[in-house]
Amino acid sequence: MTTSSTTYVIRGGLVVYDIIDDEAVVVHLGTGAYYSFRGLSLEAWSTLTTPQTNDQVAAVLAPVTPGTGNVAAEQFLGYLTDEDLVDRDGAAAPPVTLTEEMTSALLIEKYTDVQELLTVDPVHDVDERGWPAVAPAISVE
Repeated sequence: MTTSSTTYVIRGGLVVYDIIDDEAVVVHLGTGAYYSFRGLSLEAWSTLTTPQTNDQVAAVLAPVTPGTGNVAAEQFLGYLTDEDLVDRDGAAAPPVTLTEEMTSALLIEKYTDVQELLTVDPVHDVDERGWPAVAPAISVE
């Protein structure tokens, strides 16, 4: 369980995002995974541009998750921490598995289909044909 003094904020540097209409598209440049946050998860994500506590995020989720706002916030923030999308200030949190119910309620989707393209270095990881031809890995024996 998180304490009310623990704060979370969107991780700078490796995490970029844009809000397009009613969806936040979030990309982790280190892993190449990207995410779609809609509905409640978009509202909660939007608050994380400044440090927020579990209770503050729960307040955003409470109108749609009556009586379970703190649990929803804890799972959401735990998921974001596990995915390395937010910086966490405070004691280490145990790993959290976002339940299927909560994923559906928060409208969170994770995609890994273009991880290889998002993590390749187009200057150094190409062969003589140039981008987008990725050079084969060199094995060291």
